[in-house]
Amino acid sequence: MDLAHVHLMLNHVPLIGTFTAACVIAWALLRKSDTFKRFGMVVLVISALVTLPTYFTGEPAEERVEHFPGVERAVIHEHEEAGEAGIIVMSIAGTIALAALILTNKRPTTLHRWSIVILLISLFSFSVMSRVAYLGGQVMHPELRGVASPAAPGAHDE
Repeated sequence: MDLAHVHLMLNHVPLIGTFTAACVIAWALLRKSDTFKRFGMVVLVISALVTLPTYFTGEPAEERVEHFPGVERAVIHEHEEAGEAGIIVMSIAGTIALAALILTNKRPTTLHRWSIVILLISLFSFSVMSRVAYLGGQVMHPELRGVASPAAPGAHDE
């Protein structure tokens, strides 16, 4: 296993994690569950932490696939640019979620307000990471770009 494999293994965590954090916090707000409000914040912090190795293994993944047939440098570059925005957003989101966990431990009366803030941050982070993931998928999946995939080996026209 190399760093390109690590990138592929981790790249779904920030996307799924931000969505999960938003769902958990929304559910917790409806159910008035302080435990799940905090759990949603923890999920966002973990997702932000996983974004770091995901981002930093992107370059080795690029080097591994940039010469593959059908892989376009412009597509990789667009994914890379989105990834830069993604790591910034996720770093801010994770930091705010961690701060909210610490602050609400000291002042539990602020947990509800912080939960709403973290819910909104999670949703925004999810939208940013969705774009990163979509563009990343286009690197190896030309069908997502509206480009016809080459026929599978052994396939024939009928």
